[in-house]
Amino acid sequence: MKSTTKWEVPEFGAVGVLSAVGVLIVSGLLSGIFRSVVQSGPATALTVGSDIEASSQWAEPILGIVLLVVMGVCWWQVTGWSDAEDADRADVEVHLARGWTISCWAAIELIVVAMGAIAYLIGSIISTSGQPLSDIAWSTDTSAAGNLVAVLAIVTVALLIGWSFGLSPRLSDSYGE
Repeated sequence: MKSTTKWEVPEFGAVGVLSAVGVLIVSGLLSGIFRSVVQSGPATALTVGSDIEASSQWAEPILGIVLLVVMGVCWWQVTGWSDAEDADRADVEVHLARGWTISCWAAIELIVVAMGAIAYLIGSIISTSGQPLSDIAWSTDTSAAGNLVAVLAIVTVALLIGWSFGLSPRLSDSYGE
């Protein structure tokens, strides 16, 4: 049976952001695949590292922050609907389930962003590994490592908040039973 519960603006916004992040992830992956397939000549550390970097350059802290905000909006929605006293129980359960589902997808995308940041650091290290130690190599690798640490900090905060909030759909617990 199809739900007739209307979507709210925060739910639409969250799904829009999750969709956009999904497009960035898929297009980055495809970019790396296309670069490696159409490459002329033998693969070297520089080309492999550059391909990995190009395919994961989307994995930045700002994207993690956006996903953290999506999770925060969903948790705010769930809290609001959990406290709703004059709403239809079926509507409340639908909104609680949506909020939980969107939060879980945001958490999954945050983990993928962390994996992308790891790949970016690996690509940076590989592409500079065959070069003599220089300020540019250290600068590139240090920047990629800082990017990874920042992303991991955001992911850690988001998952800790998620666990303390309870990333489980306790619908009956949330609504007056």
